[in-house]
Amino acid sequence: MFSFCDEFITSSNYAYKIYRQVYNILNNKPFKVVEPGFNKVLCTSSSGMFDIRCANKIKIAAIIYNNFDMQFIHEIEKCDVNNKVEIYPTSLDNLDVTVNLNNPHFIGLFSQIPVVYPYTISRLFKYSIPLLCLDGINSIVPKSLGGCFILPSDAKGAYIRICKISENKIRYNVAQNEIANIRI
Repeated sequence: MFSFCDEFITSSNYAYKIYRQVYNILNNKPFKVVEPGFNKVLCTSSSGMFDIRCANKIKIAAIIYNNFDMQFIHEIEKCDVNNKVEIYPTSLDNLDVTVNLNNPHFIGLFSQIPVVYPYTISRLFKYSIPLLCLDGINSIVPKSLGGCFILPSDAKGAYIRICKISENKIRYNVAQNEIANIRI
């Protein structure tokens, strides 16, 4: 199969080395490493370090991959009877614009599709904005991952956790600092 390919691309130097070691035929082919998300100009958020408890609304830029993601966002909004949360649905490709226009406090990744998490999360850390991810992805994103808050996979539980996280200024600021120290 490899002999029919002209060029190869992978997402990390580690994968590059493994492929070259396991498949000797690749040593004679062009092979690039393109790290996910780091080929774009980085945007900056003005949300910075602040007292999230003083914010009028908890702003979340939520990445939408499919109908489930959108439905989950609608369910969270239904739980928000006190109008505390403002969610900006967006695609991953439009996230730079959404972040720059809205200065969200969090980026939400509510997908039930495990394969999207490693690639998407590696792109999201460039914003230094804490992430909100669903509980079902613990095998991919460990709870100890800096800057990432794991939410229950039911909308009401997720909404309650978002509000509790937002009340804790110190934990929020620690999460932002943890993201800045992550090297992918």
